Amino acid sequence: MLIVKNNAYICTNKTKKMDKKLLKEILSIPSYSGNEFKLVNFICDFLKKNEILYEVDEMFNIYCTKG
Repeated sequence: MLIVKNNAYICTNKTKKMDKKLLKEILSIPSYSGNEFKLVNFICDFLKKNEILYEVDEMFNIYCTKG
């Protein structure tokens, strides 16, 4: 579940709404095992743009909190 401000989100359990454009953009990024960097960069840029605090660990897992 990813929720960001201004009602820009992929999906929430609460509303079941989906931002299909954002989802399509995310799914179009090649991210096979060992080459996840483009996807990680995209998500980090998205989080920065939406002023969401996040951390990336040494395995490139992204941790963020909203709210």
